[in-house]
Amino acid sequence: MNAPAARSTDWADAIEGSLGDLLMLHEAMLEITRAQRRAISQADPRSMRPILDRQAALLREIAEAEHRRREAVRLAIESDAELRREDRAGSSPPRIERLLPLIEEGRRERIKELAGRLRETVDLVRREQSSVRTAAESLANHMRGLMQQIGRKLSGVGTYSPRGELASARPMPAGVDVTR
Repeated sequence: MNAPAARSTDWADAIEGSLGDLLMLHEAMLEITRAQRRAISQADPRSMRPILDRQAALLREIAEAEHRRREAVRLAIESDAELRREDRAGSSPPRIERLLPLIEEGRRERIKELAGRLRETVDLVRREQSSVRTAAESLANHMRGLMQQIGRKLSGVGTYSPRGELASARPMPAGVDVTR
């Protein structure tokens, strides 16, 4: 690798900024995912639309920040002869750990800490989203069960089939007392 004197600050600034943005966005995603789990557990469909809209906006922002991070890594590759050789040889883009030796020491520690916090936060988001998926599946199964129960109860009078659909009605015994 190049000597420490040849270290770049432009791409290091961009990496540090994009990691900070990604961390902030994933922390926001963690909070909105927790709100989604609460809405599902309370069977509150009205609160779901704003939650889903916010999630979609966060995903777009995360994609943009990730694109900026990748561009910064591209700049790092272009600034170092050894990284350029590895890139031309078809190596995967370098991980942050591979770039750290190219960054001045004070900044190196900040970037290392940001990257570690980002990994932890992404793992938390994944676990929370898995929990939300499980809760949503449980709620959907519960609703299907209710619909089947209702269908069975009402199918005796010929209104609904066992699948919960309107059935061709059989004549239903009914009478109206018109004498009163």
